[in-house]
Amino acid sequence: MQQPKLTIPSKIEVPLSTRHQSRNGVDIHVINTSEYEVIRVSFVFHAGTRSQQHPFVASATANMLAEGSKDYTSQQLAEKLDYYGSYFDVNIDRDYVYITFCSLKKFFTQTAELIEQIILYPIFPEKEVATYCAKRRQQLTIERRKVETRAREQFAQAIFGEDHPYGISSDEKEYDSITRVQIENHYRRLYTAQNCMIVCSGSISEDVLLQISKIAEQIPSTAECFNDQIPPFKPSHTNIVKHEGALQSSIRMGRLLFPRTHPDFIPMQVLSTILGGYFGSRLMQNLRERNGFTYGVFSAMVSSSIRVILP
Repeated sequence: MQQPKLTIPSKIEVPLSTRHQSRNGVDIHVINTSEYEVIRVSFVFHAGTRSQQHPFVASATANMLAEGSKDYTSQQLAEKLDYYGSYFDVNIDRDYVYITFCSLKKFFTQTAELIEQIILYPIFPEKEVATYCAKRRQQLTIERRKVETRAREQFAQAIFGEDHPYGISSDEKEYDSITRVQIENHYRRLYTAQNCMIVCSGSISEDVLLQISKIAEQIPSTAECFNDQIPPFKPSHTNIVKHEGALQSSIRMGRLLFPRTHPDFIPMQVLSTILGGYFGSRLMQNLRERNGFTYGVFSAMVSSSIRVILP
């Protein structure tokens, strides 16, 4: 078998986005690609883990949005999304929560009704809260038996400090003290128009944009945004953790870099990808092809919303 001939595109066209704004101030960014009969809508809230007032509440709030709403149970929401071939996903990091919906254009009106229920009218049932917390505590306990999980947590502490919002790691026992009231308070405080933006792509007609805008306009407004001030970080250069019973080791190396506006930001992303951003990267080739090792290796740039001044 011969390797396919490498073809380098002579031209890459990236569609430009347009910016719209709902009447309550939510920015809606649209990338219109009408040749695809699919619509993807992401609601981005400034409600990540560093904004929480109790450990794990931010992730609990995001992951429980679809566990029951004003008009539907969690099972009904899941069945309706499945019936229309729509997709729902939640991601959370230190800064933001990303709630993403994908739908065929011909079923977007039906999907928009479910989006409205999930974004605007979650009820966070007591029973589902208890089930979620018990399940996630068990999952985290199991995950922390893995060297890669321990290394990831310790690496964040080494970069930012163990008390910094970006470096802190909470005990899994904290799941036992999460309440429905805490989750609802987090939702009321941060899932607001001032803390939200919407990014949508696909076949975005005027009718589709109008439906998205109507949902955005119902997101409640507050007098203030999330306080973006963050304490200074206290990095340490080396952190070695012994993991009893481990058969492998996990090594992480990294440093703080420049902001997104720096002229070297995009070149650095390209460099990181070539070095270890995919399976055929330079580091992977060195390990597996040249030396015959079966170990994994990767390289990545992780962005944050804080501005860091390097020493």
